[in-house]
Amino acid sequence: MNCPNCATPNRTDANYCLRCGWWLAARCPFCQQHLPSGVFFCDRCGRQLAAAPDKRTRGREEGKTRGQEGLLIPSSLPPILPSSSSPIDRYLPAELAAKLEEARGGAEGERRVVTMLFCDVKGSTAAAEKLDPEEWTEIINVAFERMIRPIYKYEGTVARLMGDGILAFFGAPIAHEDDPQRAILAALDILAAFRDAAPIPNPQSPISLLPRIGINTGLVVVGAVGNDLRMEYTAMGDAINLAARMEQTAEPGTVQVAEVTWRLVEPLFDFEELGSIEIKGKAKPVRAWRVLGRKAEPGRLRGIEGLNAPLIGRVAEWEKMAGVLEGLKAGRGQIVALIGEAGIGKSRLMAEAKARWIELSSGVNWSQSQGVAYEGNRPYGQIQQHFRQVIGARDGDEPETLRAKLADSLGFWPQEARERVRQVIPALLGIPLLPGEEVLEGEALKRVLYSLMTDTCRVIAQAAPCVMAFDDLHWADTQSVDLLTHLLPLTDEVPILFLVNFRPERQASAWELKEKAAADLPHRYTEIGLQPLSSAESDLLVDNLLTVADLPSSLRRMILEKADGNPFFVEEIVRTLIDTGAVQRDASGDHWQNSTPVENIEIPDSIQALLAARMDRLSDDVRQTLQLAAVIGRRFYFRVLERIEASSHTDHIHAPLQSCLNTLQRMEMLLEANRQPELEYAFRHALTQETAYGSILHRQRAVFHLHVAEALEAVFPDLLDEHAPLLAHHFDRAGEPRAIHYHTLAGEKSLRLFANADAHQHFDRAFQLALAQPSLDEELLIQLSSRRGRALELDSRFADALAEYTQMEALGKERALPRLEVNALALQGTLRSTISDQFNPELAQSLADRGLALALALGDEAAEARVQWNLLNLYRLFDEEKGVRAGLRAIELAGKLGMHELRAFALNDIVHAFGALGQMDEAQRYSQQAQKAWRALGNQTMLADSLSTASLYNTLSGALDMALADTSEAYAISQQTENLWGISYSQHMIGLIHWLRGNVSRALEVLEGSIHYGDLAGFLVAQTMDRIWYSEVLVQLGAIERAEETVREVLARTKNAGPQFQAFALSGESHFYAVAGQPDRALDLLAQSDVFASSVFYVRLFYIQAISLAYFAKGDYAQVIRLAQENIALMEQSAGFYLPEVLFVWGQAQQALGLAAAKETFLRARAEAEKLGGRWLLWQILPRLAELSDDPDEAASLRSQAQEILAGIVATIDRDELRASFLQRTDVSQLLTSATSPQSPHLHSAPRPSAA
Repeated sequence: MNCPNCATPNRTDANYCLRCGWWLAARCPFCQQHLPSGVFFCDRCGRQLAAAPDKRTRGREEGKTRGQEGLLIPSSLPPILPSSSSPIDRYLPAELAAKLEEARGGAEGERRVVTMLFCDVKGSTAAAEKLDPEEWTEIINVAFERMIRPIYKYEGTVARLMGDGILAFFGAPIAHEDDPQRAILAALDILAAFRDAAPIPNPQSPISLLPRIGINTGLVVVGAVGNDLRMEYTAMGDAINLAARMEQTAEPGTVQVAEVTWRLVEPLFDFEELGSIEIKGKAKPVRAWRVLGRKAEPGRLRGIEGLNAPLIGRVAEWEKMAGVLEGLKAGRGQIVALIGEAGIGKSRLMAEAKARWIELSSGVNWSQSQGVAYEGNRPYGQIQQHFRQVIGARDGDEPETLRAKLADSLGFWPQEARERVRQVIPALLGIPLLPGEEVLEGEALKRVLYSLMTDTCRVIAQAAPCVMAFDDLHWADTQSVDLLTHLLPLTDEVPILFLVNFRPERQASAWELKEKAAADLPHRYTEIGLQPLSSAESDLLVDNLLTVADLPSSLRRMILEKADGNPFFVEEIVRTLIDTGAVQRDASGDHWQNSTPVENIEIPDSIQALLAARMDRLSDDVRQTLQLAAVIGRRFYFRVLERIEASSHTDHIHAPLQSCLNTLQRMEMLLEANRQPELEYAFRHALTQETAYGSILHRQRAVFHLHVAEALEAVFPDLLDEHAPLLAHHFDRAGEPRAIHYHTLAGEKSLRLFANADAHQHFDRAFQLALAQPSLDEELLIQLSSRRGRALELDSRFADALAEYTQMEALGKERALPRLEVNALALQGTLRSTISDQFNPELAQSLADRGLALALALGDEAAEARVQWNLLNLYRLFDEEKGVRAGLRAIELAGKLGMHELRAFALNDIVHAFGALGQMDEAQRYSQQAQKAWRALGNQTMLADSLSTASLYNTLSGALDMALADTSEAYAISQQTENLWGISYSQHMIGLIHWLRGNVSRALEVLEGSIHYGDLAGFLVAQTMDRIWYSEVLVQLGAIERAEETVREVLARTKNAGPQFQAFALSGESHFYAVAGQPDRALDLLAQSDVFASSVFYVRLFYIQAISLAYFAKGDYAQVIRLAQENIALMEQSAGFYLPEVLFVWGQAQQALGLAAAKETFLRARAEAEKLGGRWLLWQILPRLAELSDDPDEAASLRSQAQEILAGIVATIDRDELRASFLQRTDVSQLLTSATSPQSPHLHSAPRPSAA
């Protein structure tokens, strides 16, 4: 082939012209695109391929050297560009040069994780003193060449020549997944170049120079630094200073690395730990390691040492793989391609396949090669690895050792193949030629290599089924992939499995192999595509890695969101948590536990390098589009991006936006999320968005965020409330005061959805921003303070809310803001007067007195309205008349001032005051007004609360169907908003309705649910009252011990509660002892509670009923009748729910005394029970009526009805132990066995104890 540039004849398979360096191959060396002849640039990736020969080398024959493994290749891999202003550039490959030219053109810079390398030479100063400057220049240029060529070999960047040293970095402007590894490899090559080369000649005496090298990895700003007179592409930051100190403290002839670099590559190299080094400006010494060389058997970079997890979430994929291996064992040749994104588990599945194959096969017969990113231009790189395994060669073997191993292994090949072995393998492995030996080149080498490789595979497979595995084939050189493609038809002849894995990169040679295998050998080809793990599978992976199941939900959620189902990402995030000490082993050493709160997880360097490397393969236009999209967020609208993209380009002509987005979708960085109603895109991985965003300089981010916020306002002018969280975020990041308004809107929206943590975050941020403004807006501070506290209250974080209100009071005093102070007092009063763990009537009264006095002095009716509302809540618990007066005043003031929310709260809470007075009609009237107000305000949380309150009083009134309807809506709202308090409150009375109606299992389930959510939310009503009712159900079912445990827990919880809760708890305990046969103890307890007896009518009912049961158990029936009459007088108009039960107790007392009125009382009890659908009472009332009936047929009918009802109730008890204990009750067993003898009052014929 003749070079199209200089017409020099070249070999047919040459990649470069041997005279001028022109690119001759048919594919682009960077993206593998097929190219026409004589082109200067690739028309796919835009990279420069060739240029006119430099006048410095024109006419000079370019030398040839053996490459790393001995192939004859040009001494510089990519073509050399024309000379530029920097002496470094003559060593500079084209790909790097193009990026650097763009940087010199005025790039503002980026934030990147970079590995920095400093290198200088010992002895240079002494040598320079003795030599003429011109002589020294020639000598140091030789030294620079030895330092610089290895840097560029591994695609690093030489940023600066510094006297007798260089600064280089790996990771910018071109990032790779393995930059720390490349830096160390380059450093070792530099040492080898100085060690193996002859001393540098000079006229006086040979010069011997020893390099010392320091390396560190960290975050820096890279880009063009300087001005119009001098501009260079370099890196700046603290991490680079540490790299310099590593070099300055290194021994000559060694490589020294800091801890971050060591952690990233420790499995690949041998190190000597040097201890800690004092670094000027560092508070603590830093640890350092000396690199000794490559490990003979490198470990895995991925995974966490000492932590292992089984293969998770790959059931279908593994079934396919296992089936292929079984087929191979049976003699069927196969081709398998494992395809998936980086970190998805391709190599893990390949490793599992190897382990399975070792189990299946008598011998291993598994040969595997590993693709390496920095060897993609090394011809036949992966094929060489397989030949090395055949002859038993190891990395680091000397040429003589390789020659001996080759000679020893010749017997492996048939006699007719051995001459080809001698011709090919020395060329592949870099074994020096002996005198008289000739190495094959060009087409002849290719022909013999193909023939030898085919025969080698055939020989191995004919002896026994075998596997040739190619890991990370997407990094393989074109020649290796072409040869592998040539071998695939062997699967039709012999039992061989070609197992490959690669990423879904269509421009890579591996993709061509896949397509050819699928097209030409579909009967042999199996494709296994690996998709991200599900959330449950990722969660299981975390548990398996850490042997922990109690990570905080927020931390677990953070891990899963960032990893997006990628196993490698999960492992690296977990590794970061371990390295930072966020999770640590427990005392046993077998489990892990969260040790410190984690607000955010920094992107692990390993993942950041992987993602940055992908970004660097993008053209500048596409990359900038990705960065701008990252500023908007994980999801973004096309119209918003279009608007900010247009404002971000001035002189630069940018590619069409849609074209850039299409490219990013093809690269699987973005996906189209929605087309209607708005075209919307999303980042495929959260970490891609974070990496792209993290690469932007802080000052640029602020500008971009402002553009995004203003674009959102312009694009969605009618949806600003909906987009308030986004607008708040972007204006905040831009440093704009408009963020206060949008944080406030976002907080209100979050409160309506019961997203209380989000609401608090928005209100708190708005408050901090408002406080930082030059002039304080007192009204705004009051609003924000109350709202952020309210968010905490709704999340049951009452102590935190109280602390914020106390700080608010102190701020009001400090800044002389009396209205802020009085509102802080009112807010504290709200907490102290409301049933919660901060309830304190004395403090509530004190705060109300102080607040009301200050509000009246200021003439602040708004503050007065809030204080009056507090007094309503305080008095409704023990002085309902005062509570009503305070509530009506609060409603009046709030309505007058347009304080719609406060008015709704007052309407909501005055319902309890009227209910406590037994004025059910008024309670229901104000309840309807409250519900209407909450619906108008769109406050779903408080609407659910109001509905639950309505359900409470409907239940007490006996309107059970209405109560169920109210609670159903309240429960649905609370579930939707994840309001634990609301879920508990909505079920507060419903368990009793199910119990009264004879659905035992449902009653237990609802009561247990209400208690559970009440405990989680700190809801004292559920924690006490619902437990009392639960204990009563257990007593009636015969579970006495469990009932007693529940009662004692109630007493512990009400120890520091208000008097009405203590009275209720003591009444509940007395219920238990009265039914359990200890009436004297019950009466003693009731005597204690008498001083606490609340004026709340339903608490009085419960108290009186408890006394009735105690006297009934003692046989004092006259007292029972007196108390029953008192109770009925209280409840006849207001508490229909309890009326049939009180009548039943009254009737039993009358029957025990032989009073004829008993039958009429029982008939009345029956009528009231039937009205409520109260089957639980009916099965007990009907036998009593049968006993008093003079008609045998009527009596039999009544007993039959009771038996049928009771049998239905028993059928609803789905817990075996409770059903058994219930059936042991005397009255139950007698009724079910049709006993007809009259019964005297006894324990089990006692009615179900009353419930408030």
